[in-house]
Amino acid sequence: MLKKYTEYLKTTNDNMKRIHKSRNPMREPSSNCNIHLISKNDEEIDERYFELDSDLKNNELFDFVDLNQYAPNDPIKKHNFIRDIQLSVPAGLYRYPHGSKFDIFWDELDGYFNEHNNTVVNER
Repeated sequence: MLKKYTEYLKTTNDNMKRIHKSRNPMREPSSNCNIHLISKNDEEIDERYFELDSDLKNNELFDFVDLNQYAPNDPIKKHNFIRDIQLSVPAGLYRYPHGSKFDIFWDELDGYFNEHNNTVVNER
């Protein structure tokens, strides 16, 4: 069992080296993202979307707006917020695959070392 896992790790490592040395990106925006069009809602807008709707009305056409500023932090609530979105203006929701399931781990690890390094620097 351990031998199979070692072979798997070696194969994965070799593939990653090949990908990193390649001059071509592994993901192309034209094939690895999509835009979901959100139709204008003519009925009353849910109050959860008031701030976002107001900001979109005041923005120029095709301005980028980060939904993270408006959506809840809880992943399930954020999913529901985006799924049920209601706006008085038509909009497009740009989606793309980002990162991996280990991103949170790496962010926390970076945060730990940055905090530790800042503490050491401040003690000098």
